[in-house]
This record gives sequence, structure tokens and C-alpha cells, in this order.
Amino acid sequence: MRHKAEKCYTALAQPFDIDGTVISLTMKAGISHYPEDATTSENLMYYAKLALHASFHTTQTAIKEFKIETRDEILRTVQIEQYLAQALDQNQFEIVFQPKISAVQQKMTGVEVLARWTQSELGFVSPAEFIPIAEKTGAIHALGDWVLRTACLRWVAWKEAGVSPFSIAVNVSPLQFASQEFLPRLEKILLETHMDPAYLELEITESAALSYETATYEKLATIQARGIRVSLDDFGTGYSSFTQLRSLSVQLLKIDRSFITSLFEEKNQQAIVQSMIQLGHNLEMEVLIEGVETVEQADWLAREGCDYFQGYYFSRPLTETALMDYLTADSMDEHIM
Repeated sequence: MRHKAEKCYTALAQPFDIDGTVISLTMKAGISHYPEDATTSENLMYYAKLALHASFHTTQTAIKEFKIETRDEILRTVQIEQYLAQALDQNQFEIVFQPKISAVQQKMTGVEVLARWTQSELGFVSPAEFIPIAEKTGAIHALGDWVLRTACLRWVAWKEAGVSPFSIAVNVSPLQFASQEFLPRLEKILLETHMDPAYLELEITESAALSYETATYEKLATIQARGIRVSLDDFGTGYSSFTQLRSLSVQLLKIDRSFITSLFEEKNQQAIVQSMIQLGHNLEMEVLIEGVETVEQADWLAREGCDYFQGYYFSRPLTETALMDYLTADSMDEHIM
């Protein structure tokens, strides 16, 4: 069966000409097997459709075979896509805040805003599950707008309540950032919420920042001119060059957590992290390292000149109430010192 599907895929992949216009087709296929997967035509068709649906959420292959051991995983993916469409309308999402800690001041100077989703049928749905699906379905634009607008509204409310202002960082999907509507939508949200752009930070992934170079550089420059801070997220996981980085309007490098998980175990790992910190500073950028979980990691990174930390050693993502408590405790510690 797979052999036949592959022959169809190969045949359809051949470009053909219609009145001088060359057209290429792509194909997705789902396969289920009798009697390994099911013994009735209804179940065979159902499982094949599940496999087909799953093929749209992978870049590895256009043809996906149903496996009974992955049935629950595939079914959950299908359900997430179905429920995601109504999640925003039903106010199922919430945001939490992970503190960013100054290495010098040893106190919180900002937060990263993170989306969380708990659905009545599915329970807690991890961002690692729903973000890729939102990107595949296009729902990421509405979700991204909601997160940004909600975060800005909360910041304005805190300021009006007398809380000393601190920065908020919001993740921007590569698909959001690539959209021609991104800048107008960003400007609209700033105007609607009255957010002070000087306290807003947008986290752009390394891959997004280095694609479509000319348009990207112009977009980043426009954001910077608006007074908004830009950070390069997951730095080190891509293949950026010194020349590319030097040309970007970016103020902060966020070194991916994978680089410090084995900071004291793997040979040359410390030298790699030292080089990345130095690179950021040489480019006149500040440097933040994610995933700090031990005092040993924090002390070593501080000695090496890292500017900011983020990780469970300092705090897990917090609800708004817990964040205000965290700020109060932080302030009391500073007063005592």
C-alpha cells in the first residue's frame, strides 16, 4: 500500500505546464492496514483519516502510516486542532509570567509572558502541543494578538495601580513576524492598550530573524525606532553568522537552555558559552541565558558576565497573583539588604 502511495506522490510531484505556467502539486496520504490496525472498513477508513490528518503536522514525510500504538497521540492532535478553533472565543487561554533576573542586581527586572491552555475535555495542553498546531492552521495570528494585547493590558493596569514599571517580553511566532500585517497589528494593539513601548520586548527566534533578510532588517529597524526592544530567542540553535548578527536591530541575545544543561559535564561546553556571551557583548547586545536551575550555574554565568538569567532556580512561570507576591518579596529582600 505504501508503495502505491509513493508512486502517486512521485507522479503528482512532476511539474506540468498549463499555457506557459508551470504548476507543481503536493500530496498527503494516510494509510491503515488490514488486519493489523482494524478488521472493519469503517475503522480502517477512520484510522487512515487519522493518519492523513497527522501527516499535515509533520515535515518528515507526506505519507503517514497509522500505528495502533500512536492512536491516542494522533487522536489528541486531531482534538487539539478542533478545540483550538473555539478556545479563544471561549476565553480558555491564560497567561503566566516568568521572571527575568538581573545578574548584577540579583532582582527581577522584567518578565516573559507565556500562554497556557487548559481545555475541559483534553485537560492541560502544553504549548509544545498547541503552538505548532496553531501555526499549521493559521490560528497563531489571533493567538499571538491575544497574548500581546492581554499582556499590555495587564502592564497598564499594574502601572495604574502603582506598581513600579518593569519590562514584559512577548514571544512572536516566525509566521506572525513574516506576515505583512504584523507591524500594523502591533501598532493597533499599542494604541488600543496605551502600552508604553519602552517597556515592551518582542522575542524573535533566530531562524525568523535571519530569513527574508532585507524585509526582516527593515521590520526590525522599524520596531526599534518605535522604542520597542527586540531579543533574539533560542540563540545558538540556528546558523547565524557574525555578519548577519551585526546587521540586526537586536538588543538582547537569549542563549538557548540546551547550552547549560551540561555546563560542567561536557568538554568545551564552558568555552562555548563563554564565546557566546562575548559575542553578544562585542555586538553591543545584552545576554540572557535560559534554563538556569542551580546556584552553581548562576554563579558561573555571573562571573562570565552574563547580564540576565531565567530559569527554575529563580522562579517557575507565575500567575499574576503569584507574580505580585514575588515582586513584594523581592522588594522586601532588597530593603533588608
